Amino acid sequence: MNDYAKLTRAQLIKEIRRQEAVLSSLKHVIDEPLIHELEARQIELEMQNQELQQSQLQLEKSRDLYVDLHHFAPVGYLTLDKSGCVQEINLAADEMLGWDSAGIVGKSFYECLFPDEH
Repeated sequence: MNDYAKLTRAQLIKEIRRQEAVLSSLKHVIDEPLIHELEARQIELEMQNQELQQSQLQLEKSRDLYVDLHHFAPVGYLTLDKSGCVQEINLAADEMLGWDSAGIVGKSFYECLFPDEH
């Protein structure tokens, strides 16, 4: 790689012309069908991206709806993991059981029901 700051004006002009010649010769390497194919692929990817963004928005709306349905249902719901620890508790279950959901999540459901036994 040349240090262009050390070159004279005439040397710089000669170097620019040399690089232009190299670039001009490279234009023949990339042919029109390849450029067309790349442009078509870019358009396809942009369309796929738009579809994915629309799907993402629909999924978020659906998730929000079901979260609200679960959280504000008139029936008490608890979600437990495989080991019986509370993962989620809705408002109705909070009120029915007299628990604070913030203090219950992550604890064993059995321990919540029978706190004196542990």
